[in-house]
Amino acid sequence: MYIDANKIREICDEKDLSQREIAERMGLPQTVVSRYQTGRTLNPKIERAESLASALGVHVSEIAADIEGIKKIREEKSLQRIKKSQLMAKDYGLAPDEKRTVISLTAMKQIAMRVIKDHMKENTDSMRVDVHVHFHTGGSND
Repeated sequence: MYIDANKIREICDEKDLSQREIAERMGLPQTVVSRYQTGRTLNPKIERAESLASALGVHVSEIAADIEGIKKIREEKSLQRIKKSQLMAKDYGLAPDEKRTVISLTAMKQIAMRVIKDHMKENTDSMRVDVHVHFHTGGSND
């Protein structure tokens, strides 16, 4: 089940509930509630979503996200990542081609993290992950 961070924030504002209060009611760390309110966690287990709704004093359907809401949140997150990458590139004085590289590396990191998470879900054995990134800027290899 997907939850809508905006709906959660609105309910918290309406009922004047802090993250700490919700976390205490759920018996979870405040950081978990923060991830729900900021949209960093969109798809909790149904039991967790029900617990969150209960802590908010609403039915779980009131915090459920619709498909358009999910798309909007994902688009906003993608734009934020791109803007962050562009700012990083600007801060380091990179040329336009190099800026694309920063954005590509950010996307590659996200893909790699998804692959690792999927692998860990499928495999209960311990896993060692080595990540090697090689950069070539066209200069000499000194």
